[in-house]
Amino acid sequence: MINVSQLPLIFTVVGAGLLLYWFRHELSIAYHWMSSLIQRYSAMPSFSRGDVFFTIWRVIRLNWYSVLMVVVLWFILFNVDVGSDIVIHYVDHLLNNGFSSKFWSLWWLFGCLLLMTLAIWIIPFFLFSPKRFYRAKSDAVRFYMGTKFLSILAITPYYVIAGAFLFRNEPVEVPLWYLPVFSLAGVAVFLLIEFKILHIHLVSRFLNSASEILVRWGDKYLGGNRYLIILIKILIVELIFILVVAGLINWFAADALVHIYVSVFVLVSSAFIFKLLFFTNDTKLTRKEVIAMVTAMTSADNIRHSRHFYYTVLFLLLFINAYFFVVPSLTTTNTIYVLLIVFALLIVYLDLCRNLASSEKIGIKITGFMGILLFLVASVISPRGQFVVPLREYTSSSASESDSLEIDPKLNKYGFLEAALERRISIIDQLDSTRNNNIYLVCAMGGGSRAGYFTAKILQELERKIPDFWQRSLLYSTVSGGSVGVYHHVKGRNSKSYSQFLNHIYEQNYNSSAVYGLLLGDAFEGLFGGWIREIGSLINNKDSAVLYRDRNVRIREEYDYAMNAALAGEKSDGYATNTFRPGIDISRHDSFKGFFADHVDTIPVHFVNTFEINSGQRTVLSPFIVGNDSIFPNAILPLQDTIFSPRIIHEDITYREAVNLSELFPFLSAASTIGEKSNHQFVDGGYFENYGLATAFDVATYLIDNQKVSKDRIKIILIKNSLQKPNVEKKSWQLISPLIGAVNAPFTGHANHFLEEGQNRFGRNMVVLEFDSDDKETKVPLTRALARRHLKIMDPIAIRVVKENVESIKR
Repeated sequence: MINVSQLPLIFTVVGAGLLLYWFRHELSIAYHWMSSLIQRYSAMPSFSRGDVFFTIWRVIRLNWYSVLMVVVLWFILFNVDVGSDIVIHYVDHLLNNGFSSKFWSLWWLFGCLLLMTLAIWIIPFFLFSPKRFYRAKSDAVRFYMGTKFLSILAITPYYVIAGAFLFRNEPVEVPLWYLPVFSLAGVAVFLLIEFKILHIHLVSRFLNSASEILVRWGDKYLGGNRYLIILIKILIVELIFILVVAGLINWFAADALVHIYVSVFVLVSSAFIFKLLFFTNDTKLTRKEVIAMVTAMTSADNIRHSRHFYYTVLFLLLFINAYFFVVPSLTTTNTIYVLLIVFALLIVYLDLCRNLASSEKIGIKITGFMGILLFLVASVISPRGQFVVPLREYTSSSASESDSLEIDPKLNKYGFLEAALERRISIIDQLDSTRNNNIYLVCAMGGGSRAGYFTAKILQELERKIPDFWQRSLLYSTVSGGSVGVYHHVKGRNSKSYSQFLNHIYEQNYNSSAVYGLLLGDAFEGLFGGWIREIGSLINNKDSAVLYRDRNVRIREEYDYAMNAALAGEKSDGYATNTFRPGIDISRHDSFKGFFADHVDTIPVHFVNTFEINSGQRTVLSPFIVGNDSIFPNAILPLQDTIFSPRIIHEDITYREAVNLSELFPFLSAASTIGEKSNHQFVDGGYFENYGLATAFDVATYLIDNQKVSKDRIKIILIKNSLQKPNVEKKSWQLISPLIGAVNAPFTGHANHFLEEGQNRFGRNMVVLEFDSDDKETKVPLTRALARRHLKIMDPIAIRVVKENVESIKR
């Protein structure tokens, strides 16, 4: 039998062409049947059936930006881990809060969806030129059909969001065909509401009575603006519906069904919107009546109403986006709100530019084209000073100024790595060696908030099971989320309630600021030179060493807000507390080198691993100066290399900035530079090797070769938050296969190579503490948002993993 996939492509194309020719009659019937179906669903005039597909293509072509935003929204929600995070965090919020919070969550979800719908649907008739008015009237049928299809396009975000809540409540992939099938289900819901609910006598009478009251009120206070009257009618109906749904979820909904309730809520809301705002049964209209309706659309009254409504929507979108920009924290703002509001603003902006570009006045036309060009280039604009980790003056309370600035290892008491390691080993040697003579080198794998939380919980459990584990730990070598987890452990291990401390930090949603910065905030700041950040600083009363409050800075600040609140014992995680009153920033002057100088010899040395993208080199952020060039061969050492600053020995970065440099994973973060003198750009340390083993092995080699310690005393402890097995179950798309290879090689290939090398070299003295995150029952997403359910999954696993390996670690 001939395998079709093995035939040359030209034969396949020719064969397909012949099949189309032979079955042209059947295809013609199918075409007319589909046209009839679409015409009937959209309730357009019967005589317009033959123009259905032409008009659909015209609407898509003219409103490409709306289609683009819907497609991007679908891609984010269905094809990347962030989409699952968004749904899980939203559902988790509903489950763990009261009626009031449920009501406002549903209300804002509906409101943001409505704004995106209106952004797609509103037509700025007041921007039409005389020539466009003439074209609309001369081809009234197609123009009117275009407005009808535009209203259908405006409903598609509801189907995307409803589908996401139905299928993405777990971090699993969703087949591509789910969405069109689910959209058909949405049509069924609309038909059910249209014929079985809204036609009930009591319901229809209530809506009609409410409409009459609103019309009279609107004539008096809104100048008879029919757009605003319909909008108020929708809000009143939806308000009642949300009260009912919030009550059902609060008092009757089972935990496992909440995401289904939200999905149904969005679908039913879409039916309300479609019915009350868009749907009219025009199947029996004649051409003459359609022309009359287009004439009414282009009348002076409608143009005036259109202008007021358009500016109302634009003002709301600008106001909400400005709010997103200036508030100290977006951790309480679900990322789904950010996506919908930003996409809605971009749609209105591009629609405005398109209409300006259609003007007959050359100046306005150029403005429109420049606006579209600005949209296309804004995302790649990165002015010097943006995505920069600033160098600050090095300060230490433990070392004298001469010590902290001296670069001669014979004269320096605190600042050199070799001396720091020897002092730490000397302290370890003073411990009781009859029970345990090990020196621990702890490595922590990357992997977002999952890695951070799991790393910290493992370290807590190790210190509980092995009382002198902290004292015997010589160093931490960490990557990405593992770096953040170690940082939080170092900071919070002595807090009154360590578990509560970690929960407060890791239950926060750190995705919203990242997504907002990626989509709009960073480009906005770059275009306007950072003056918007200055306004934000005045409002927040917060000084900053950075020139731009880009998404990297936002994430660092939000982590600090959460950590400082946890250290201060603040238990409230309410909206106002987390958004407007972040508390005292005790980490503001928490310098990296200075912190270890202040705690000299009392804590393990923390090596933070990152990666320089232009040279392809591993980068090690060390709190001590490395005097021996052989310790980290072919690695960049930014905090001592004068290429970053002639005064680099006198300068420092904060501890938070150091660990943040290790977790800059595109696109939720951006590549950063250290100081403004260098063009080196740093991203996630996993781009070299995702376990942190390379740096730990370098230190171990130095200690063994220089006879500082014997090999049998060194214990390598690797905290893995994933099995990280090579995945060859499916082929990658040809166009993106090089990118996938470039990512998988270091994250999986290089990391597992180093793991194998360590097991061969150290044998049983290398212990791996592993979280089987690929198991269906313990699936936890990798990005910067964990729900309470995820923390509950990881807690017992961390306890079990340490219990199973504690004897191997102590041996």
